[in-house]
Amino acid sequence: MTLARAQEDWTQLRSALRSFVGKRVAPEDTDDVLQEAMLRIHRGIASLQDEERLIPWLYRVTRNAVTDHHRQRGASRLNLADSVEEAEAETSMSSTDRERVAACVLPFVAELSEPNQTAVRLVELQGLRIVDAAAQLGVAVPTLKARVQRGRAQLREALEGCCAFERDARGTVLGCQPLRRRTCGVS
Repeated sequence: MTLARAQEDWTQLRSALRSFVGKRVAPEDTDDVLQEAMLRIHRGIASLQDEERLIPWLYRVTRNAVTDHHRQRGASRLNLADSVEEAEAETSMSSTDRERVAACVLPFVAELSEPNQTAVRLVELQGLRIVDAAAQLGVAVPTLKARVQRGRAQLREALEGCCAFERDARGTVLGCQPLRRRTCGVS
């Protein structure tokens, strides 16, 4: 790896983590929390045992820095809207990949039963937070969470009926092959 490439990677990482922190703390605190997270990353990187888990580890360390910041400020329990996996997906998937996945998944989403279909569309495809989607639909948050979970289960079943997924030891999808003829983005 060249020095220029390493500097570019470092800049992209810092930018992604700054965005992550910026969504969770006041604007005036963003740089301080980011600096604390970067310091923790620097101190703890040697303890990382599985290099393939680098991105989730970076976000976990950063999320912990955000949580500690809120604790120091006397804030009540922090409600993080995004999970580490969502943040990982945002940073590791290109817009082209997202478009290909969406093209494949949309026909399956259209086949979901209501009201699960609407819940999945709002939360997974449009990116609304559960709280905001529940308010938009006029339902309780636990109700919408249940609908999203049921919709995800239906979607997974439909996708697994169409494609054979290759997974690593942790269950992360590495690739897929169509099991039958169907119009979707899998090639």
